[in-house]
Parts: sequence; C-alpha cells; structure tokens
Amino acid sequence: MIEPARSGPGKVLAILGVLLQAGYFIALSVSGKITGEDHGVNQTAQQVMALRDRAAPVFWWGMLTALVGVTLIYIALREYQYRRRLLFWFLIVYSFLLIVAVPIGTLCGAYFIYFCLRYRREFFASRPHA
Repeated sequence: MIEPARSGPGKVLAILGVLLQAGYFIALSVSGKITGEDHGVNQTAQQVMALRDRAAPVFWWGMLTALVGVTLIYIALREYQYRRRLLFWFLIVYSFLLIVAVPIGTLCGAYFIYFCLRYRREFFASRPHA
C-alpha cells in the first residue's frame, strides 16, 4: 500500500481543484438562461436571444474551469496520492452531481466514486501528528 501524502503539491492541487468546481455551479445557474427556462412572460424573442448570447460564454467558461478543476483533483489523487477524509466526502457528493452531466461528467463522476470506494481505507487511515 502506498503511503498517502501529508501535504505539499497534492494538497495545493486538491484545494485548487475543489475551488475551481464553482465553475460547474456557475454553468448550471446560467444554463437556464441558455435553454430559456427562466424567461419572463413579457420578454420579446429578440430580448430572449440577446440574453442567451450573453449567457453562453459564461456557461462555457464555467464548464472549462470545472474541467480544469477535475483534472487537478485527479492529479492530486493519482500522482501525489493525496487522501483526506474531507476530500473523500466532497468527491462522493460531487460525483453524484456530476453523473447527470452526460457524457464527461458521467465518466468523471463514475471514476471518482470508484476511486473513493476502492481506496477508502487510505482516505480514512489514521495519520500521526507532525
């Protein structure tokens, strides 16, 4: 069994990756504007199209930052063997949210659930205090 890292680059990458996941929620919040789910009844078609044009770049930037964040979390887990209880629970909850984002989110969510369950003992291993 590989000894999990206590800190260092893995910790930094994991924290940065988790923070970048805010992009996913920003993208979800503007997706209603793109699909037209939250338009007022008094808006014209031209106003709706202008709203979609303004919301689309925010959506894609949000998805891009979330993808970069997922990549950083992956690197922290695989390359630096960073394992912490809080990261375990974040990944479990976040993975279930990702699963509905077909196709990339489904793959990432399923992989993180598998990874967390496969290495759960390392996430919950007691660590000596430094």
